[in-house]
Amino acid sequence: MLHSTAFPLSPAGSMSAIYSAPLTASPPSPYFFSEPTKKTLACFRSPHHSVFIETKNETSLPPALLNMPDFFVLLLTPSTYHLPVAQKLSAALMKRFLLPHEMMIPLETCLQEALLNAVIHGNLAVDSRFQTLSGFESFCSLIETRLAKAPYCNRRITISAWCDTGHLTLCVADEGDGFRFHKGLPEDGMPHGRGMYLIRSLASDVWIGDDRRSLFMTFTHENNICTPSAQ
Repeated sequence: MLHSTAFPLSPAGSMSAIYSAPLTASPPSPYFFSEPTKKTLACFRSPHHSVFIETKNETSLPPALLNMPDFFVLLLTPSTYHLPVAQKLSAALMKRFLLPHEMMIPLETCLQEALLNAVIHGNLAVDSRFQTLSGFESFCSLIETRLAKAPYCNRRITISAWCDTGHLTLCVADEGDGFRFHKGLPEDGMPHGRGMYLIRSLASDVWIGDDRRSLFMTFTHENNICTPSAQ
């Protein structure tokens, strides 16, 4: 069950109405791993686990699990940036919750945009408001530098999913300084800021959490059930 409250831009009472109980009553069985690769991400499709955590040394459970997600992934910033997380994760969610095939493209696109924002603007604290080619080169250089530099490289990204009849809600959270939610396209005509506009156009509902570091996205579908696959 989702325990967070007072979400800006959230329809009044929507979360309590949709998420009355967790999908699974049993405690999660965490899958811990280090130094993930593309092959490692295949673990997302495992029916035996619903919690996947990249860790260096510690094996403690993150506080985000108190919100009792039906599916949860924690990755360090470099892994999230370098690996096809959105592709692997969306495919795993589609299979696990038996979602209709037409959800695949919107789901993967929104995940990709949300993860990019969380990594670049959140954990790496890189501003993308460049206006020249040299500015773009500096932007890319700063990303590469901070991916290998503490504390940026040690910050984490979490992806939580809650599924109920006709609804799938995702939360992508980072450990940056927080962000503001802007509607529409940026006024200066530059190519930054379009990720959030794309997410708003594809998801059924979008809002940010109280901590200003969590982006929630809800997708509606016509399936009568939303339940883990037995395969």
